[in-house]
Amino acid sequence: MSRALGFCLGLMLALGGSPFGRDAAAAEPPEARPAAGAAQDGGDKPPGGSAPDAQPPLRQEHVIYLPYEKLRDVFEKEDSSIVLPYGQFLEMWNRLVRPERPPTQPPASGVITRADYKGAVSGQLARLEATLDLESLSDEWARLPLQFGDAAIASARAEDGDVLLGGAGQGRYELLVRGKGKHRITLGLVVGVKSAAEGRSFTVECPTVGVSNLELEIPEKELAIEVAPRRTSELQTEKDATRLRAALGATDRFTVSWQPKSGGLDEAGGLANVTDTIAVDVGDGVVHTHAVFDYQVLRGSLGELVVEVPLDERLLDVQAAGLRDWRTETAGDRQRITIRLHAPATGSVRLELHTETPISEEAFQVGRVRAVGAARESGILAVRGAEDVGLEYPLRESLTRIDAAEAPETLR
Repeated sequence: MSRALGFCLGLMLALGGSPFGRDAAAAEPPEARPAAGAAQDGGDKPPGGSAPDAQPPLRQEHVIYLPYEKLRDVFEKEDSSIVLPYGQFLEMWNRLVRPERPPTQPPASGVITRADYKGAVSGQLARLEATLDLESLSDEWARLPLQFGDAAIASARAEDGDVLLGGAGQGRYELLVRGKGKHRITLGLVVGVKSAAEGRSFTVECPTVGVSNLELEIPEKELAIEVAPRRTSELQTEKDATRLRAALGATDRFTVSWQPKSGGLDEAGGLANVTDTIAVDVGDGVVHTHAVFDYQVLRGSLGELVVEVPLDERLLDVQAAGLRDWRTETAGDRQRITIRLHAPATGSVRLELHTETPISEEAFQVGRVRAVGAARESGILAVRGAEDVGLEYPLRESLTRIDAAEAPETLR
């Protein structure tokens, strides 16, 4: 009985010494002492041994003071204080004085950095391979417009599947580029070659890029080639072809034109028949001569046409298809006129001259114009006088008179 009473008393003392339910500011409780009965209960302890001193647990503060009454009034006071870590204060201060700016967007979603055109002329067509270097500035899809005018795109080949070609109509196209970085696409272009008296040419509209180059092969030799706009160009003549290399620069179109060089072997060996149609009008105090020379090339080509007229006749006008320039020089009692063409004539070509001389009071000769270097020359000479002018023909040389009805309609 005494042992049970002593155990209960020791338990009550232990509970009374715990900090549970006490005020946080109370003093540390005294060390608990076991009751006498509890001390006599040795249990399994070895005889003569003593229990180690029990250390009380460290007390932790878990009290939060909250002004639950008139809380709104506390926040509305301007002199209220807020306590926060210094690092958090610096972060808030930096946001205030240096606000975060959105990332700068590129001025364009993509750009064509380089264009290389390489190809050859084949008959009436020029075939070019246009290799375009692209750079996308966005991780999303970029749209790059293209325009090639009359040139048709026959093929498109990209190094990866991130470049797509779409049509926009009327020679306009659009490149769709996916993914930031560098890309490349090769386009096959076909454009028609135009032929004219001054030579052959073709024009290609192209995207304006910073670096643009052209390499072209023309299956002819001894050519004069022009590129517009021309920055720098280089010609290389091979056995049966002429190669052109040109730096085009930043341009939205380029034109290539070519023609045989003047003074070639084909020109020197040119041979032609000439048919003359000469109309002489006498009146108003002058003798006006309109001479038409129709050249029919028999061999080679003609880069120059040479005619002679009397020295006393004033040259008024010179007309010819593909006329480049003309010059006159004195050859004895006559003046020789040399007409240069842009491109040598290989089929037929027409030359027209207009001359004028005052009417002489004495007998005078008419129709004294002729082609130089012709294999054979023939034609018609028509002389017409004004109503107040009477004409007589005392002498005719190498002429056969015909009826007016047999003359060409332009001479009647």
